Amino acid sequence: MDSVNWTDRKQVRELVQKHSLIFRQAAENGIIEQAQLDVGDELNAITESLDESKVELFNNLYAEESNAAASKLERETAELNLKTAEIELKTAESNAKAEYTGQIIGAIILFVVLFFIFKNL
Repeated sequence: MDSVNWTDRKQVRELVQKHSLIFRQAAENGIIEQAQLDVGDELNAITESLDESKVELFNNLYAEESNAAASKLERETAELNLKTAEIELKTAESNAKAEYTGQIIGAIILFVVLFFIFKNL
């Protein structure tokens, strides 16, 4: 960790991306608590390795980059939710058309059957 400049935004952004991936994988595997501890340990080690004057800068950069990553994730989630809603709407429309078509076919069959019944009377 000493070879990394933790007051450089790009380096901090890469760390946040790494942590995001760790949390995503941990959530999939049901080990989020372990990931929180591991990430917390890494952050503590980083801040302990920094001069006191640089700790606040690192914390601010990490918070800003974390917020940016969270905003991006929220935007992507909203886009996926919109696409899902569009698919559900198309499915509902398709189902409604199929139901209407089935009713028309049923009415035609009923008309033909009734026509032959009353024709033979």
